[in-house]
Amino acid sequence: MQFFTQGVNGIRKDARRIDGFSIFSIEDTLGKGNDEFGNDVFKRHRSGAYTVMYVDKGAGSHHIDFQKYTLHPGAVLFISPEQVQQYDPARLIGGYVLRFTPEFLWEYADPREAMAIRRLFDNQVRTSMLDARRYRDIVMYFEMVLREYNHANDQLRASIIKSSLNLLLLHADRLITDERITQNEEEVGFSYYTRFRARIPQRLGETRNASDYAEELGISYKYLNDLTKRFAGCTSKEIIDRTLIAEAKRLVVEGQISVGQISRELGFDEPTNFRKYFRKHTGMAPLKFRQEN
Repeated sequence: MQFFTQGVNGIRKDARRIDGFSIFSIEDTLGKGNDEFGNDVFKRHRSGAYTVMYVDKGAGSHHIDFQKYTLHPGAVLFISPEQVQQYDPARLIGGYVLRFTPEFLWEYADPREAMAIRRLFDNQVRTSMLDARRYRDIVMYFEMVLREYNHANDQLRASIIKSSLNLLLLHADRLITDERITQNEEEVGFSYYTRFRARIPQRLGETRNASDYAEELGISYKYLNDLTKRFAGCTSKEIIDRTLIAEAKRLVVEGQISVGQISRELGFDEPTNFRKYFRKHTGMAPLKFRQEN
């Protein structure tokens, strides 16, 4: 079953590339076995860009940060740059993948729109998947992006793609968000929350103390905790731990540096302390986790 209904037939091979944005078919990627960055898609990898995957046909699975998602026609996945993903080697799905950099979409974006899109890709706030079978508008916006990408290479092409992609993401955020953030107090609160979330990966090797983040933001530790409970359903320390252990898992499985180097990179004084921390949050030692994943 194919979901596109407006005569969108693949991607033009002669379509001119756009800085900060790309679109490609899942079938082509699975056929080649690697993506545009040279990553082996059947192994865990990071794209380094914001990614939207739309499944148009078939059934299969996709792994994001060690969680398996069952795919079907209409499945839409939202993957942030730091997350690792892995395609199903069974090659049973078809569809399209959009990738974009923050600069491509947010350079001239309204602050409220940028906030909503960041929220959409915040895997600490919500699930990474949407079922477009229930929301035909998502399909329509995806078609708009693909059709414009295939359009003649005129000077308005990139601008129209930006507008269409913006509509797609804002509409997805509206569908996924249980309660819209409309009051000014809530917007200010979420602004603090998103700044906190953005700083965690940048300071992982420096501090795991939520009070340090609150001090940097100029707010109290209690207020930061209230915000994280409101927007993510957990404490600020839990978000720090989740972010750190997710990055630790990625680094351990990638296997490019030793456990000792990982422990230093993530701010642990001794590898033994890191091993204890890792075991506490995963139930197994780093090397055993690597072997099993």
